Amino acid sequence: VSRTPWWHYALIVAGAILLMCYLLPNRPGSSRLSPIYLSRLAVMIGAVALTIYVNLKVLVPWLLHRRRFVLYFIALFLLVLGAAYGVYEANGWAQEQIMGRPARYPSTKAQMIGVFFNQVFIFAGLSSILHYIRSWGRARELERQKLEAELTALKAQLNPHFLFNSLNNIYSLALDKSDLAPDYVLKLSELMRYILH
Repeated sequence: VSRTPWWHYALIVAGAILLMCYLLPNRPGSSRLSPIYLSRLAVMIGAVALTIYVNLKVLVPWLLHRRRFVLYFIALFLLVLGAAYGVYEANGWAQEQIMGRPARYPSTKAQMIGVFFNQVFIFAGLSSILHYIRSWGRARELERQKLEAELTALKAQLNPHFLFNSLNNIYSLALDKSDLAPDYVLKLSELMRYILH
C-alpha cells in the first residue's frame, strides 16, 4: 500500500488558501490585508486543513473504503458542520480580541454557519473525490499488472508443452523416415525464434 506524500496535502491546503482568498466574504471598503480578514482566513484555512486531514485519514479508510456510504456521508456532514461552527465561534473570538468588541456579522448565526459550511464542504468533498479517483486509478493499474502477470505465467506454461509436443511429432516423423521431418524442424526453429524475440 503506497502512502500519500506530504506534499499532496500541502498542495490541497495551498489551493484552499488561494480559493479562500476569493471565497471568504469581505466587507466593502475593507482591505484584504486587515487583521480581521487575515485572522478569518487563518481560521478558515485551519478548519479546512483539519477537515480534509480527518476526512482522508479517518473517514475515507474506515467508512468509504468499506463501502459504508450512508455512514460516511453522515460522518462527513457532522465533521463539516462541526468545523463550520468552530469557524464561526473562532472568528467571533478573534474579532473580539482584535477589535475589542463583540463580533458583528451582517447575517444571522445560522446563515453564517451555512456560509462556512458550504466553503468547508466544497474542499472536503473535492478531497474525497480526488482521493477516490486516485484509488480507482491505482486499482485499475493493479488489475492491469495482474492480468499481465497471468498472461506471462500462461506463456511460460505453454511454451514447454508446445515444444515437447512439436519435438514428439518431429521424432515420430524421423522414425518413419519421412521427408517432412527436416521442414518441420526448420519451421519449429523459426517459430521458437519468433517467440523468443
